Amino acid sequence: GGSCNSSGNNVLIAADATNRIKVKGFTLSTLSNTAVTAIFQNGNGGSTLWQVVLQAATNTSTGANLATPAPDWLFGTDANTLLCLNLSSGQTIHWACSFFKEP
Repeated sequence: GGSCNSSGNNVLIAADATNRIKVKGFTLSTLSNTAVTAIFQNGNGGSTLWQVVLQAATNTSTGANLATPAPDWLFGTDANTLLCLNLSSGQTIHWACSFFKEP
């Protein structure tokens, strides 16, 4: 996990040369009262894997989280492709992902 605040592409998990990144769960949170669309992408500028809109009321926090039990997974990248979080504006988003790699 970590934080990102750049509008556009933010690399979350580096590519693996032979495996896919399969996300089992994620958490996104922000304190921003400016709406931001957060799009998990298959690579920088790649296809949309999952999309969430976040906007906190003044002086509060908001977020989204979703998880699935093993052996299921929510979404995954192609092999040798990084997982990216594209933000519609430069708001700070705190993130965490539970994932595994598989051919």
